[in-house]
Amino acid sequence: MDKSYIKFLNKYSGMEFNEDHHSEETLRFINSLNTHSDKKKILIFASYDLPVDPFRQYMPFLCDSFDFFIIFSNSVQNSPELQSAKDFTTIRNNYAQLKQILEHGSYDLILLANINLYWQWRFSFVKTFAKTPVICYERDFMTKMHVRNTDEMALLLHGKREYAEFIMETGDNLLKNADGIVCHFSDTAVKMLNRHNSNIYSYIPVWSSNHAETAVTTSENKLVYGGSLTPEGDRTPHGTFGNLLPIFSSFTKHAEVDIFVRTEDRETDWQNYRNCPQIKVFNNIGYDEYIKTISGNYLAGLCVMNFSRINETSNIAYKYIFVTKIFAYLAAGLPVIISSEYDSAASFLTENGLGVAYSNQDIFADDFFPDIDAIRKAGKNVSEFDFNALLMKQKEQFLEIFSKTML
Repeated sequence: MDKSYIKFLNKYSGMEFNEDHHSEETLRFINSLNTHSDKKKILIFASYDLPVDPFRQYMPFLCDSFDFFIIFSNSVQNSPELQSAKDFTTIRNNYAQLKQILEHGSYDLILLANINLYWQWRFSFVKTFAKTPVICYERDFMTKMHVRNTDEMALLLHGKREYAEFIMETGDNLLKNADGIVCHFSDTAVKMLNRHNSNIYSYIPVWSSNHAETAVTTSENKLVYGGSLTPEGDRTPHGTFGNLLPIFSSFTKHAEVDIFVRTEDRETDWQNYRNCPQIKVFNNIGYDEYIKTISGNYLAGLCVMNFSRINETSNIAYKYIFVTKIFAYLAAGLPVIISSEYDSAASFLTENGLGVAYSNQDIFADDFFPDIDAIRKAGKNVSEFDFNALLMKQKEQFLEIFSKTML
């Protein structure tokens, strides 16, 4: 691999590439990969937060057809999907170990999980050394759906134009050369993207509804917001707490809002917002614990965005994306209050009676008040909805995609 490329990755990604470091654990994992199996082997490369990703829901259902081996880029969390994996390891951000596994291990397909806008360069790295097709699981946004050009990307990266050029280049490489892309976008968005790559598939990131059937709402005026959220100054300013505060304030006229923040930011970063009325910031917790915690304790979950601060291209991305957090709410048995600008996700919820949608214009109106009766009705529908049927439908889709790509 080109040394300048490695140097660039070291500079911006935080990864290491130390070929002098020999890991007994990596050799053990390679030997495990090379053990004979009558099943096809799928090698998953994921960041440490795979436990928050709904794909892990499907691994137990796919184990009859495939053996799963997982490489974590950093620390490994004790999570349910590890029980259905044949083996797992961590490279602790030393990508020379990943290169060694890709070159010397035996596998039939690579699944790159959690490849969002800022991690697209991982595809370029893996594709360089992979011996098999590579499928990318896009949990977030792809470049073509989120930013228009390098200048716009540089703004998101606080003026780091060299890094922006690299992100755009690796994003284009992923879009054109991935053997398959599975993303949280609706069929409409997939048709738009298929002019770049015909192997792009739509996917609804549903969770199993372990708590949905038994959840009994105990609060009449308590709402919850959960997900990736940062204080001011994040690379994506529309995803900051400060940007969402006006929307939260609209809801707190009539209800209490609890906010679960999935972030690594220090407690002091949130100090400016500690005194916001009726708003609480909770420590970082995993999705399993989060779903269990919110189940039965809230009237509804919030999936809202201040769309007035988002550029036109990003608006298109939000319009067609199936937002992960809404399926966590549904798994907890909660109906969803969603910004109608999330067009595809809002349509899914309202058409199935699982939530209510309000536009930004509605939410910011002086006389705004959520329809509590409609929310309660949606809550009853959530408890009766057959999420497992949808789960099995998505499982069959993954089975078809993996089998087709291996041919």
